[in-house]
Amino acid sequence: MHDKEKDVIKKFNSLIKENPEPFFRTEPMAKIALVWPQRSGNYYSGSSIPLTDFTKESKTEKAGNTEEEFYGFYDGLTRSHFPFDVIDEESLTGNLWRYNLIVLPNVACLSKDEEESLRNYVKNGGNLVSTFETSLFDEAGNKRGNFGLADVFGIVSSGDIFGPLNWDYVAPSDISHFSLKEIKNRFLYSPTYGIKIKSPATSPVMFCKPLPGSYSGSPELTEFPFITENIFGKGRSIYLAGTFGGSLKKFHFPEYYQVLENITEKYAGRIVKLKNAPSSIEVNIRRKRNSVYIYLINFTSEMRRPIQKIISCNNIEINLSMKEKATSIRTLISKENLNFKTENGSVSFTVPALDDYEVIRIDS
Repeated sequence: MHDKEKDVIKKFNSLIKENPEPFFRTEPMAKIALVWPQRSGNYYSGSSIPLTDFTKESKTEKAGNTEEEFYGFYDGLTRSHFPFDVIDEESLTGNLWRYNLIVLPNVACLSKDEEESLRNYVKNGGNLVSTFETSLFDEAGNKRGNFGLADVFGIVSSGDIFGPLNWDYVAPSDISHFSLKEIKNRFLYSPTYGIKIKSPATSPVMFCKPLPGSYSGSPELTEFPFITENIFGKGRSIYLAGTFGGSLKKFHFPEYYQVLENITEKYAGRIVKLKNAPSSIEVNIRRKRNSVYIYLINFTSEMRRPIQKIISCNNIEINLSMKEKATSIRTLISKENLNFKTENGSVSFTVPALDDYEVIRIDS
């Protein structure tokens, strides 16, 4: 181990020794849960693509990489400064009511109990975002004839998978839909793979017919939805009929980031807001007794990987929604007492400088 690495370890060990409270037995405050599809990783290896007029590859091609799908959503939520918890499939039969939104990134393999728990969650006011083959397989990896959560998604039937869509598009069919806020483009890049579905629910974005080449005229709409919003009981579901997360991870489409931010803000709201902060800052928030802790990780760096140097960020404005009245705010690494303002059930303050990491303690 190099001396510089030892110094980093020493620094953070000292931080934990001096401030053990934020690192032990804290409670999550995030209102969003992102599901890590552990079982799907074990039993699901993607789906074969049948050779049809809608596809461009042979049956040996597989679609639906669960790791890419997960990390695409992880990146999208992080860059929009949404705190979230990561849970697995087994957690889906537990207490879901703390969350306003649960995200299922191609969580293909689900048991009947897990599906029923999610169904009750949405029926009673929860919100769901799901992609691609979520719930199309049972817990042992056996494919079903239709989605286990078809009623929640608002889907009548599912059909073939198609792709790869290397130079193809999806197009808004209802530009007034909240998921398309701030998006002005007539056409958006399609995900790498899609799945044909039929749905009577609201479908604000549709797949376009595949093009024979990258400069082959204007795309034409199909009857197959890409985004479907369904009202189920007191809750809502957004189903994305393609590898949305995987395409986000690989290609970083700006419109995909915006769509995810729009959906998440609508369904989950924001417990913490950052201003004057680049998307390369990750935020999380937890509670312990009468203290709330905000954790900031700064990934802002030069345009090369691996990261060699962190670029400091200054004067980050933070607004936190909290019912209790704040009595003091202090940064635990830079050891500064911060001025703050409380108003309308929230507290606002400014972090003067953020190097690589900071923990902010808010006492009430």
